[in-house]
Amino acid sequence: MEAVEGLGAAWFQESEAGIGHRMRGIYSQGLAMGK
Repeated sequence: MEAVEGLGAAWFQESEAGIGHRMRGIYSQGLAMGK
């Protein structure tokens, strides 16, 4: 069970980072369009 929890935590951290990166990309695209 502990190994699965660790895997889930690692996936969650990675997906959080991916979402943050995607949001920054969308945000910067929005700024570029706004100019």
